[in-house]
Amino acid sequence: MNSVETYVCLRCRTGYVPVKGSDGKSVVQCVCPPGTFQNNSATPKTCVPCTTGSFCPGGDPKARTPADNIGGNPMSCNVNNSTGLTTKSQRSTRRADCIAQAGYVLPATAGTAAQECTGSTYAPAFNRLRSCLPCQSGLAAPLDYTGARDDKLAVCQVPPGKFWELNVVRDCPKGLYREEYVRTDNKTSIACLSCPEGWTTQNIGTPRKSLCNVLLPGYQDAIEDCIVAPGSGVYNGNDTNPWSPTDPINPNTPAKECPIGFYTNNDTLATSNTCQACSNHGSTTAPGSTSCTVCAAGYGKSQAGAACTACAYGSYNQGSSESCNTCPQTTFNDFAYLAVATSAHGLLSF
Repeated sequence: MNSVETYVCLRCRTGYVPVKGSDGKSVVQCVCPPGTFQNNSATPKTCVPCTTGSFCPGGDPKARTPADNIGGNPMSCNVNNSTGLTTKSQRSTRRADCIAQAGYVLPATAGTAAQECTGSTYAPAFNRLRSCLPCQSGLAAPLDYTGARDDKLAVCQVPPGKFWELNVVRDCPKGLYREEYVRTDNKTSIACLSCPEGWTTQNIGTPRKSLCNVLLPGYQDAIEDCIVAPGSGVYNGNDTNPWSPTDPINPNTPAKECPIGFYTNNDTLATSNTCQACSNHGSTTAPGSTSCTVCAAGYGKSQAGAACTACAYGSYNQGSSESCNTCPQTTFNDFAYLAVATSAHGLLSF
């Protein structure tokens, strides 16, 4: 008969468990129990708890020699450097102890990578789900959402153009809109915003304020019937030429009285809403004029119906009449008269 060499242990070190021989009594080997693994770098070697995120089956219960698997090997829940699986605590003993982390669910096949939730789906932390949970009908994740997909309220929000009423997602009615995603626990989720006065929307479920572009009846007629009054013109202070803006028919461009030197009347308004500059050195006596009735400062007419020309030496016009006025007799030092005695040629000195 062939003999078999058998090791017999008197007692296992702390942390190890015995492997009994065929007689059920003798100890033939000591191994690390399930939930632990052997720390080979320690002196002496010891069994330590399996870390969170791993499971440890323990040493081989059939081990007989030192060359057998005595310490057991820790095995990660996540294969091939993947993520998404963990364990609730240390000392896990089997793959079934692995559960899904927030935003993940268990793999479709055991021993493969966890499935990550995407789009309008979510999964709570420490779950054993096989598929991600979808948002309630009508709710959706914001397009730029990057947070953890474990919080239902953060993932499943009311989309633009919708509002939240009695746990149901509804379209904003005509004349109302909403531009942002909003959580259902936010009190603003229960209402949409009104379009500006006089405007409504083409459809329900409007997601942008810019789509409030349909004028209500009555407002359409009022805007069409409003015209620029004579003596006034459209004005845009942000334009390079504010009295001749690039968009003179924009209803949001206000009308103002034309400044001195400009005018409008029914004839000019028939073709343009902008103030017209007086030509040939003409001018106006006040803002809001409908015609050019005087000559500009330093210019005058030699006779009625003539063009405005530069005032001759010894005459002046301050822009208040059609003709040049003769400078009054004065002394050389009388600067009060000199201040008003202006002409196209400059100040006169006597």
